[in-house]
Amino acid sequence: MMRGCFVAGALAAFAAGCMTGDADDPNVVRLPSGDIAISETMLVGPMSSGKVFRGASDGSTRIMGGIRVGPWTSRGDGVWSAPIPLGPDGRLVYAESLFVNGRRAVRARFPDSGYFHLESDAVESRSSDSDTGWRQTLVPPADLAAKLAAIPADELAFAQMLVNVKWASARYPIAGFAGGRLCVDAHETAKWYKWEKDSLFCVENLRSAFDAPGEWFYDVKAGKILYRPLKGEKIKEAVVPLEGLETLVFVKGASDVAFENVTFAYSSPVVTKGPSSIPFCQGAAAVCSAAVVVDQSSNVVFRNCRFEHTGEYALWFRKLASGGGAYSCEMTDLGAGGVRIGTLGWKKGDGVTVGVTIDDCLIADGGKFHPAGVGVLLTHASDCSVVHNEIRDLFYTGVSLGWVWGYAGSPSQRNTVAFNSIHDIGKSALSDMGGVYTLGTSFGTCISNNVIHSVHSSSYGGWGLYTDEGSEGIVLENNIVYDTDDASFHQHYGRDNVLRNNILVDSANGQIAVTRPEDHRSLTCERNIVVWSAGDAFVKYGGTKSERAKIDWRSNLWWRADGVEEFNGTPFADWCVRVKDQGSVFADPLFSDWKARKFSLKSKSPALALGFVPFDPSLAGRRK
Repeated sequence: MMRGCFVAGALAAFAAGCMTGDADDPNVVRLPSGDIAISETMLVGPMSSGKVFRGASDGSTRIMGGIRVGPWTSRGDGVWSAPIPLGPDGRLVYAESLFVNGRRAVRARFPDSGYFHLESDAVESRSSDSDTGWRQTLVPPADLAAKLAAIPADELAFAQMLVNVKWASARYPIAGFAGGRLCVDAHETAKWYKWEKDSLFCVENLRSAFDAPGEWFYDVKAGKILYRPLKGEKIKEAVVPLEGLETLVFVKGASDVAFENVTFAYSSPVVTKGPSSIPFCQGAAAVCSAAVVVDQSSNVVFRNCRFEHTGEYALWFRKLASGGGAYSCEMTDLGAGGVRIGTLGWKKGDGVTVGVTIDDCLIADGGKFHPAGVGVLLTHASDCSVVHNEIRDLFYTGVSLGWVWGYAGSPSQRNTVAFNSIHDIGKSALSDMGGVYTLGTSFGTCISNNVIHSVHSSSYGGWGLYTDEGSEGIVLENNIVYDTDDASFHQHYGRDNVLRNNILVDSANGQIAVTRPEDHRSLTCERNIVVWSAGDAFVKYGGTKSERAKIDWRSNLWWRADGVEEFNGTPFADWCVRVKDQGSVFADPLFSDWKARKFSLKSKSPALALGFVPFDPSLAGRRK
C-alpha cells in the first residue's frame, strides 16, 4: 500500500493528495509512483472530461484492489501461514485467489494439474435446501473419493468444483460427499451444458490436496491462509483481491479521457463470503465484470498501461461507449479474458458500442478463474478494430465477435480483425473454439493478415478460423493458419462469406469444412493454398456435407505432403467434378520451408499462376 495512500474513490484520491495537477498542463493529472490501494471503485465522470491521468514514466504507478497478507510464519513441513486479513467491513476477506511475489498461486486442487474425466453422466435434480434450487450428483474417481472422505463436512463446504463442458465452464460449491457420491450446488443446465460422460472437472480448496510447492489453502476453520513456497522462495509480497471489488476504475459519462503508464491490478471475481456459484456461459460472458469498465463515454483511451492479476476481464468498453480503445497495453494473468466490447444483451432499437480500437497490445495467460474467457470479445459492437495484437495462452477463443445466433440481424457490422498473432489457445481444456470466431450477420467485417496456430481442444472443434451460426457477409483473406486440431477453416452455417488468399496448413482432422448445407450460397473459396501431411482433405468435419453445401470453389491449390490425393476418399479430379471446382490444382506450392513453418513462395510456385497474392506474415502481432 503506497505511502499511506488508501482511498475510496477518485475525489477522495485528490483530497488525499494521491493525484496532483501538472503545472504546465492543467488537463494532465499526475499519479505518483508506487501503489495506490483502493477499497472502492474509483469513479471517473463528466468532470474528468478532457483529462489525462498519467502515471510515473518508469511504469511504477499501480492502482490495486488487493490486500496484503502477512505476517507469515513457518508451521514446519514446508508450510507457511498468515492470518486471513480483515476487509473494510471488519470481516475476514473471503478469497479464491492468492498472488505471491506477483504470481498467481495454485489453489490446492485435485488433480494437481489437468482434469478428471467424468466417468458417467451426472444426475441433475431440484433441491429445496440449495441456494440455487438445483443439485448435481456424480460418482468421483476413487482417488478423489478418498480425499473427499478425509475432510469434515463443515470444511468441505469451502471446497469448490470447476467443471468444463464443451465451450463453457462453471464453478460450484460442494454440498456434500456421502455414500460414494459427490453433490454440488448447481444451476439448472441447458441441454448443451449437460454434465455428460468425459466432461472435465477438478476440485479446489481441499486440505487433503494441499500437498505441492506453490499451492495455497484458505483455512476457514483456523482463520489462516496457508502456502507452500516454491524451492528457495521467500515471500516478499502476498496479496488477495479485496472481495467485491470487481471493478477498480469505472468511467461513465466522460469524454476525451486518457490513462497513460498506469497498472491496474488485483481485481476480484464475483464472490461473496463463500465459494462462488457461477453457471455455464459461453466466453465467460454472462457473469463477468472487468478491472476497468467504460460506459456511456466517448474517446476513452488507455495507452502504455498494464492490466494484471484480474479476477475477470481486464478492460470492458461496455454500454454506449464510442471511440477510444487500448494502445500498446499489456494484459496478463487474467481471471477471464482481455478486452470486452459491447453489451451481452441487445434488441432492435438499442444503441451499441462503436469505434473502439485494440491496437498493439499483448493479451496473454488468461482463463485463470473463468477458463472460457476470450482474448477480445465483441458482443453487439460495430466499426471496431482489433489489430496488431499478440493473443496467446488462453483456454478458449482468441477473438470472438457478433453474438446474434442465425440470420435474425445483428448490430455487429464492419469490424476489423487484422495483423494479429493468435496462438496456443484451447490447451485441451474446452471445445468448439477458434482463433477467430464469428457469430451472426456481420456485413463489412474483414478478418485478414492474422497468423493463427496451435489451437487444441479437449474433444472437438479446435478450429483456426470459425464462422459459426448465421455468419454472413464476412471476408477472410491473407491469413495463415497452421497446427490446429480440427479444420483450419470451419463454417457451421452461414451465407455469402468469402475465404480467399489464405495459407491453411496441417489441420489434424480435415482442412476446410462447411457442416450444414443450405439453399443459399454458403461460401466463396478461392485462391487459397491448402497443405497437409497425411489423411483426407476433409474427413471428420465437412466431408460430404461440404460437397452438398453451395460453395463456389475456384483457383485453390491443394497438396498432401506425400503427393497422395484423398478428397472424401477419391482422387482430386473426381472431387473437382462433383463440387464443380473451377481452375484449382493439386500441386506442391513450393514453400521455402513449410516444415519449419516458413511459408514464403519460391518464384516457380504454381500458386502464383492461380492468382495467389503473397503477403508478409511477419507483420502480424505487435509492432517491432
